[in-house]
Amino acid sequence: TKGREPWTLDHTKLDWEKTEPADAHQAPSYPSPDGKLTFDLLTNLQRSGTYHAEDQPIHLRIKEECKDLPDSVSLPKYAGPEQRFCPAAVYEYVDDKT
Repeated sequence: TKGREPWTLDHTKLDWEKTEPADAHQAPSYPSPDGKLTFDLLTNLQRSGTYHAEDQPIHLRIKEECKDLPDSVSLPKYAGPEQRFCPAAVYEYVDDKT
């Protein structure tokens, strides 16, 4: 099938072209983990068997010419979607002005 499986979705736009402002959507609300079928983040992460050294080098980098975009565009307009790139919640906005 050369990568054209019957269930393959057709993407007519790039991801950034489909990203809409956060205020056009309602924030999701999830039920609390029940400990039987759903679990908290740390339990899920521990059970995944994923291991990364604490001093692992940063692997996502922002180009120097784009360094202001996360604070000036991504967070205020789109609610920082990069915070959801990883289910372990390792990408976050930190207020370093304190």
